[in-house]
Amino acid sequence: MRKFFFLIFFLSATFVFANEVSDTFFLANQKYSEGNYEEAITFYEKLVESGIPSGPLYYNLGNSYMKLGRLGKSILNYERAKRLMGLDEDLLANLSYVESQLEQAQPKEEHRFYEIAFFWVRNQFTAEGWIIFLAVVFNLLFVVLTLATFVKKIQKPLISFAWLLAIVTAFSFLFGFSKMSATEKEKEGVIVETTADVRYSPSTTGAVAFQLKEGIRAQILRKEGDFCYIRLTRDKTGWVAAAMIEEI
Repeated sequence: MRKFFFLIFFLSATFVFANEVSDTFFLANQKYSEGNYEEAITFYEKLVESGIPSGPLYYNLGNSYMKLGRLGKSILNYERAKRLMGLDEDLLANLSYVESQLEQAQPKEEHRFYEIAFFWVRNQFTAEGWIIFLAVVFNLLFVVLTLATFVKKIQKPLISFAWLLAIVTAFSFLFGFSKMSATEKEKEGVIVETTADVRYSPSTTGAVAFQLKEGIRAQILRKEGDFCYIRLTRDKTGWVAAAMIEEI
């Protein structure tokens, strides 16, 4: 009986919470439609703080910040939305527009041709996607080897195909492992303040190496105290105040 009442209480609480979320989202959208972007942001951020991962929520929040000219926050939330919504046309169009308004161009890493090819192939799937692809290819390899053992008439072409599948399996493992490692280790952030000083040491007294403008993305390598060690390219790294950059 206690379990029954606990279940009823849990379901009721979930229902109430869902209604509150829906009402808050509706109210935020209403404020946005009325042009009250600051109020809309307050409601959207309240939903974000509640721990609800939602593409449309981040998208609307990005739109609100864009309307106020806060480009860093806008890009930050568009990027968060992109991870949940994928290649949504409206999202990509808005993101492209905001990026065109930035004062500073995004620094680009100069890769060698084989690095470009490797990263291009690796990024065709997520880490989970590579695991699924690897499982499919490995099982197909097992089937082909089994057939080659029992069907003597086509053994040679089956063995040749098996070698091809073995090579694909090996490369799939390589790409999947690389993607998984990159996902776990590499955290990307966005500069959300107008100007951020990047220093040689994690201290406000450290010499300034260079400056970054609002909206620039950087890889966050680690955090030490109130500073984050970031990387833009091979030769552009340094320490920036944690308050100046937010993780996507």
